[in-house]
Amino acid sequence: MPKTIWITGASGFSARYLAANLRRSELGSRLIGLDRGPADRGDLDDYHAIDITDFQRVKELAEADPPQWVFHLAAAIPPATEEALWHVNAGGTRNLIEAVAGGISERVRVLITSSAAVYRPTPAKVDEKAPSGGANAYGRSKWGQEQIALASGREFGVGIVIARTFNLLGPGLPQRLLAGALCAKLREPGNKPIALGDLSSFRDFIDVRDAVEAYRLIATKGRNYQIYNVCSGRSTRSRTLVQRLAALAGQADRIQENPSYHSGGVDRSVGDPDALMKLGWSPTIPLQRTLRDMLAHP
Repeated sequence: MPKTIWITGASGFSARYLAANLRRSELGSRLIGLDRGPADRGDLDDYHAIDITDFQRVKELAEADPPQWVFHLAAAIPPATEEALWHVNAGGTRNLIEAVAGGISERVRVLITSSAAVYRPTPAKVDEKAPSGGANAYGRSKWGQEQIALASGREFGVGIVIARTFNLLGPGLPQRLLAGALCAKLREPGNKPIALGDLSSFRDFIDVRDAVEAYRLIATKGRNYQIYNVCSGRSTRSRTLVQRLAALAGQADRIQENPSYHSGGVDRSVGDPDALMKLGWSPTIPLQRTLRDMLAHP
């Protein structure tokens, strides 16, 4: 029997890269996408327009087409309200785990994609044992998602592994994120100045193609109920990222930084990928290649 894999949040940025990765791997027998609305099937074998907060719909699908693996990418993000963040990220995750637990006789494994936003602000490089709980509504909801996933997995006998993902980059990055918005601006004709706020923060950037390979390894080789940072372990100032993108586009003179405008976000977020690297993973795509690809492929 071919193994069935669910990918929730199937219309999102990471999902198409994950589906392509799984299709090339030994896992990719039947790829089933779930999301709230229409989506491009791409590498998927089937797609279902299902909201994970609708327990009955998810349970019905689990009974009709039970998965052996679930890659849970679906999430609410800002500017959603704090109530919506918790409803989807925590409540939806609980629904999903309970539903798949009842839909199959053999043990199912669920990979939860969490976020570096769960960590408390610190200038230090963080491993998975660093203080967490979130510094904003989104981070708190993702931390809550993790706790509910771990507790629900033990309650229902579902294997759970968690990927705490840091700052993704790659072709098609959404414009709600700095690098995605900048790429769109750099593609516009003319030389109108591009006004940006304070760019002094440091981030741990990772190519989405490296990230989805990490997801596959965590799902197949990670220990149950363990958390793994998905990150490069390298610190890059946002200003450096912007300057390199603009230089690659030949438009370095268009950037105008206003340091007085600060978003109020975390000043430094850098992870330690040691636990992930022990599974046999390492980042393979240099930042310069990532940036070139982002400019070449919207």
